[in-house]
Amino acid sequence: MGRLEIVCGLLIVFLLVFGCAGPSPPVDQPSAPPAPSPEPGTGAPNVTVVQNEPPPVPPFTPVKLVYEFPEEFSGGEGITLTVWLERRMDCGGREALVGVQSFEVDGDSAWSKVTVYTDTGETAVSELTAEPGLAFDDLRPVANDFDFYLTLNDIFARGGKNFLTDQSWNSTEPTILRNVVMGSGISNYSVFRTGNHFADKELPCTEFSLVEKGTSVDGTYSVCVADVGADVPLPFVVSFEFENEGGPSWSLSSYSHEASGVVSVSQCLEPVRCAYLPAASAAEASACEARGGSMEPIRDESNCIARNECWTLTERALNSLKGMQSPACPDPSAALVSAAADCMSQGKGFGLGYGQSGCITSIGACTE
Repeated sequence: MGRLEIVCGLLIVFLLVFGCAGPSPPVDQPSAPPAPSPEPGTGAPNVTVVQNEPPPVPPFTPVKLVYEFPEEFSGGEGITLTVWLERRMDCGGREALVGVQSFEVDGDSAWSKVTVYTDTGETAVSELTAEPGLAFDDLRPVANDFDFYLTLNDIFARGGKNFLTDQSWNSTEPTILRNVVMGSGISNYSVFRTGNHFADKELPCTEFSLVEKGTSVDGTYSVCVADVGADVPLPFVVSFEFENEGGPSWSLSSYSHEASGVVSVSQCLEPVRCAYLPAASAAEASACEARGGSMEPIRDESNCIARNECWTLTERALNSLKGMQSPACPDPSAALVSAAADCMSQGKGFGLGYGQSGCITSIGACTE
């Protein structure tokens, strides 16, 4: 299942108001000779200072996107990702749309904040929290392994290009993106417009082909992105499909203009980018397996992989569960860890149950 993370921004509008005092009423004074005119070049000219107020932030109609992930994608549990972009703000001189997002699994939700920069379509996310945590301004930005709703914008930005202005919109010539770091892998991508346009999906969309050659996966994906217009501010993913059977896929099931209704303090936060850390060597992995363990990537507070460690099955299960719940939650119980380890020993996944605080409360049956 996915990790739940988001980031947003706080806009402060400064309005400078300047008043002018009118002249005092006249008072009878003894007449005096007129003051001599100033010498050329020495007098102070009359200058009218015009103070320009900052331009107003254009109004923005909230956007709500709902994505459904099939059960086979999420280890037997249906996952719903809902994104609300609720206001337009200035974040460090860049225009951004800010809001919140939630991942829901069987009625349980985890939340985070989100900032989308409109000049590139890059998304920044915060650490996970329960809904009450959105009412504070102290959520930290974390690395987002994968952007589900602005996928091509994210990949282009990581590859040093801007999807919004790229030539691929008007040409079938591929755009090559090299050494793109995503999660624990690094990949090269080739992206090109297929020429297909679909008017019968949740939003009319243009299809692009995304071809990946990476350290951990190779594949070809069909990505249909929404046509940008007055009602749709960015090329949101309408559908994402792996062209080989059994690969990941998801789709936009609903698009509307609605606010979330939750109390959230906006935060302007930048996307967190991680350096690539190579996987453990074959010799390290072999030595670890000889001790009954496996090499696992260890992440830092920013959700970037900092090092690789040899973990036993129990340690793998514990840390896997910790990564699937809010950082504020206590460690999962020994019973939960044991149940997860049993499924992992069989090479299977498992379902998860969450409480209102975003903490794991139960482990479901093992899933294929």
